[in-house]
Amino acid sequence: LNTTVTEVRKFLKADRVIVYRFNGEWEGTVVVESVEPPWLASLDTDIKDVCFRQGLWEDYRQGRKIVNDDIPNSDTPDCYKNLMAQFQVQANLVVPILESDRLWGLLIAHQCSEPRHWRSFEVDFLSEIGNQVGIALYQATLLAQETQRREQLSRQNIELEEARHEAEAATKMKSSFLATMSHEIRTPMNAVLGMTGLLADTELSGLQRDFVETVRVSGENLLTLINEILDFSKLEANEMELEEINFDLNTCVEEVTDLLAMLAHSKALEIASLIHQDVPLYLCGDVARLRQILTNLISNAIKFTSEGEVIIKISLKAETESIATIEFRIIDTGIGISPNAQKKLFQPFTQVDASTTRKYGGTGLGLAICKQIVDLIGGKIGIDSEEGKGSQFWFTIPLAKQSADTIAKMQPRREVNLQDIRVLVVDDSETNGKILTYQLTAWQMRVDAIQHSSEAISVLRAAVAEGDRYQLAILDMQMPELDGEMLGAQIKADPILNDIKLIMLTSLNQQGGLRRFKQFGFEFYLVKPIKQSRLLDILMEVVAMNAQRDNSTYSYQDNSTLANKALNLPAKKMSKLKILIAEDSPINQKVALHQLRSFGYDADVAGNGKEVLELLEHIHYDIILMDCQMPELDGYETTIAIRQLNSDKQKIVIIAMTANAMKEDCDRCLACGMDDYLSKPIRKEDLAKKLAEWESRIFVKVANAIPLLATSPLIDWTYIDSFAEGNEEFKLELMEAFFESISKSLEQLEQAIAANNYLEIEQVAHFIKGSSGNLGIISIEAIANDLEQLGRNQKSDNTEILFKRMQDLFSQIHHDYYS
Repeated sequence: LNTTVTEVRKFLKADRVIVYRFNGEWEGTVVVESVEPPWLASLDTDIKDVCFRQGLWEDYRQGRKIVNDDIPNSDTPDCYKNLMAQFQVQANLVVPILESDRLWGLLIAHQCSEPRHWRSFEVDFLSEIGNQVGIALYQATLLAQETQRREQLSRQNIELEEARHEAEAATKMKSSFLATMSHEIRTPMNAVLGMTGLLADTELSGLQRDFVETVRVSGENLLTLINEILDFSKLEANEMELEEINFDLNTCVEEVTDLLAMLAHSKALEIASLIHQDVPLYLCGDVARLRQILTNLISNAIKFTSEGEVIIKISLKAETESIATIEFRIIDTGIGISPNAQKKLFQPFTQVDASTTRKYGGTGLGLAICKQIVDLIGGKIGIDSEEGKGSQFWFTIPLAKQSADTIAKMQPRREVNLQDIRVLVVDDSETNGKILTYQLTAWQMRVDAIQHSSEAISVLRAAVAEGDRYQLAILDMQMPELDGEMLGAQIKADPILNDIKLIMLTSLNQQGGLRRFKQFGFEFYLVKPIKQSRLLDILMEVVAMNAQRDNSTYSYQDNSTLANKALNLPAKKMSKLKILIAEDSPINQKVALHQLRSFGYDADVAGNGKEVLELLEHIHYDIILMDCQMPELDGYETTIAIRQLNSDKQKIVIIAMTANAMKEDCDRCLACGMDDYLSKPIRKEDLAKKLAEWESRIFVKVANAIPLLATSPLIDWTYIDSFAEGNEEFKLELMEAFFESISKSLEQLEQAIAANNYLEIEQVAHFIKGSSGNLGIISIEAIANDLEQLGRNQKSDNTEILFKRMQDLFSQIHHDYYS
């Protein structure tokens, strides 16, 4: 610092440069000085400046610099002039030294011989030196603190290591004692419960039976506690050994949900399980311990959930030739757990909340045991939860996969093909609908799910009108608008729909069972949670019965006509192409789906690129019709992501769908990895031709083109009629969807124009352009195109005029349609 101060003095050609450090109540000393003779030295001088106490220190603390060219003749306070005269100073330049946000001191240049003008570069130079000194001081402070912390941490580590050794010894002694005592207590408890059960079978009065039942329940609760203590003590003493047993994962999960279904249904909770299609089912491991973990977590979820659902989701996280790492996730809609309370979970003999424990019961050992078993298996366990919004307990464990020979012996033989049978699921629980859809899709059935039973009849009739009717309907019993029995009766009373096969889902075993449901036209009923194996058996039995009735036989061949024939329904030629529509506009989704079905194609729908990638993890598609501009992940980014996946995904044909019809737009699509291109509005004949071309390459088939259609100036009703095919109900549904979505988009567009948010103007206008164009509403499409270009070019010219014209046209179309 001495050298720095000297160099600064030489550079500024000043008579004196000092570093002044504050101490105490804004008093201080000169700690570094470089002075040119014959001027007085001030090093180590105790300087008392009353001006500092009068508030000048606050100016310095805020970073203010003092530039004085002629102190005796300046308007500075007398206290300051007197102090400067004491040190022979005629002009000075003062900059603060700030250590982080603390005023440490001052860096001062003095001119003693005569007044002088301080130039701006001199001020900047001294300020930068002051800043560097402040930074160096702050770093030195941090270094000292860090050194002190390291020394303290080292001492603590030594103390902790000593405490750990002592705790381990105490834990080993405690665990050994608990293991012995738990085992000794368990023997007489089993005798108590056994004899209580025998006593309950004898002739008892009502009061005596009540006493015996109380003893039994209390004894079972006590035995549960003892068992948990025994398990925990075994784990603590490292005495628990894992078994290696071949098992069926599906059966294991269904056994647990069956065991807890009555408890869930007694609280009017939905309980269901979903095993993703890529999860290996035939595994090897300690299935008893797996059941123990699942039972504990699921029963906890039911205990702390008063309404809603408990769902078990199982997915594959990683896989090798011999090992599958599987994630189990138990999701509830219960009370949730606060972040502070989550820290107490998985700790033995610790309750999250004493009041909660008194209300719901519990020993405080279950989660601790689960964690130790998961750790013993070599997995991980955790929780995702938010207070008041439910919890998701999850654990991930590695399990060995069975050999191919063993699996072949365990797998049941299926003799009926369910491919391409169309099914409607009606369940007011969205989660149950998704799970059923997932399961049925795994068997290559074509599935639609709705939550409102009041819509079921119209959906079934619309399918008949489209020439692609449903062969099966799976109905939930307990629904708010129209329960399953009433809906089934309505379907069977309708001459158009009465040949649809019905299966009932119920949360409780119904009085009279199948006989009762058969009166309403149901083939079978299933008690929730639905066993996947039982569902498959029933579906195949329904199909097989119809096959025998038609003197038909089923095989493994891929034949949708055969499936239709088995259900006494007219056959319809459907393509084998697996198509995915990636489109964020609900209107465009409906149009594309209806167009495809009219050609004999079926398709799934994704609302953005993120959903596309999620679907590709589980389903193989031959063709993706990809909208280029979507939220979260657009078509270009999604295509690039797909092309970076494995070789199978790279073979997927991706056809761009965009309202941007310039050559550079086409080039961009092809450059990012798309295979082909369709300009919006997509004409029916263009789509059919494009699909036929690609289908011929994929399956070596030939498709016929569709005749060209005409347009009209305001709304192209001929175009709408071409894909509605005379279905007025579908046409109404399309227009209502158009009015609803465009109404919201117009509000967004108005706000974007008012705020000059060009990006949002471009995006919303693009959405309106695509939605309008796909319905043939070319008047609004043209204005939206102009607005989109203005947003892209960041121009506000005529945006308000164009928006007003679009608003008027929309109102006119809306009025004309409903008048």
